[in-house]
Amino acid sequence: MGHRTATLLWRILLATALVCGIGLLPWLSRTDPALTVLKARSADRDPT
Repeated sequence: MGHRTATLLWRILLATALVCGIGLLPWLSRTDPALTVLKARSADRDPT
């Protein structure tokens, strides 16, 4: 039973670290996600 608990805790820790790492990417790259989306949308539009 102890091995199962340790495995479950390890998986939860890894999943939490993965989610936190992905969440920190915009901060680490010093880019604003909203600005990135705005630039991508404006690139798709036809020039007026």
